Amino acid sequence: MKKLLKQCLVIIMVLSLVPANYVRASEVNEQPETVQEADGSVLCSILSSPDDLQGLIDNDIEFSSQDVITTKWSGTGNPHKIVVKEKGWIFITFFEDDKYTDCSLFSNFALTSKIAKVHPSTDDTNTLACYVDAGTYYYQISRWNGYVVSTTTSYVGFMPASARIKMDKITLSADKSSATVTFDYDENYLENFLNGTIRVVGGTASYKDIQNEKTWKTENRENALEKNAFYTTQNGTYTARIAGSSKDNYFCDVTFEIRGIDNKKPAAPKVTSYKSGSREISGTGLAGTQVYIKTGGSTYSATVGKNGEWKVTCKTKLKKGINITAYVKNQSGVSSKSTTVKVK
Repeated sequence: MKKLLKQCLVIIMVLSLVPANYVRASEVNEQPETVQEADGSVLCSILSSPDDLQGLIDNDIEFSSQDVITTKWSGTGNPHKIVVKEKGWIFITFFEDDKYTDCSLFSNFALTSKIAKVHPSTDDTNTLACYVDAGTYYYQISRWNGYVVSTTTSYVGFMPASARIKMDKITLSADKSSATVTFDYDENYLENFLNGTIRVVGGTASYKDIQNEKTWKTENRENALEKNAFYTTQNGTYTARIAGSSKDNYFCDVTFEIRGIDNKKPAAPKVTSYKSGSREISGTGLAGTQVYIKTGGSTYSATVGKNGEWKVTCKTKLKKGINITAYVKNQSGVSSKSTTVKVK
């Protein structure tokens, strides 16, 4: 009994050394053994560029899956599960013995919602590429002609959208009337803003719209950034898409939210010092706004400081009985009501 107990403990210790994040799983119909994630999804190489997958294959990365397809004119392999945690591009490259092989990508386990397909004989490529949202997907290799037994090996790569663009920071203006957004983007992909660009549209653009030119208004540069800065005076949800400098069509996007903009009219300033015989006028107002003072046929301006105070020096001395009118504009160009006082 003690000997049996000792043997059980040894087995438990050995099993505890096996990595928990991978399992070895043999597929049905005597398929070759496949390395899979613990949740049953195939291994997926993370890419920074579509070209990276072929480079990894050339360096003998482990295949994601293999299918043995026996055909009498047509046949299908097993559905393979892919799980991605963010928006990005799925790439599936496969190698087959003849030109009669297809690869299809589905958004459901029942394989009824096909979202992408590649057929080498007509598409002139054996790589399926599809932009997807975070979620679970399934692909299947099939052969639609021939008699032979075919073993097809597939390799899966995923290029996250964040590899090419992500929101860097949102900076509110001092008076909170506007915001400027900058992006952390792949400068090798977008070398300059003249040939390629980042475009921003309001709302949440569907990942299905990544190549929809109407969504991104590419007929003009209305929503195209000329530099790495997006300016707005409105709170809300926005989506930015990066397009490379004639490198490829693998666009990527990022959705972000702006909160905290106060686009109400700023409060009118106060004029607190305006003595007859003096050349100085001062007062208080909303910090960061621009104050404008009209008196004696002249207009003066100053920026309201962080302490909420402002001051201007007139060309001539203030005379008794003249009016002084003051108002402020915030950084969005919205003006306050005017304040008028009379020099005593």
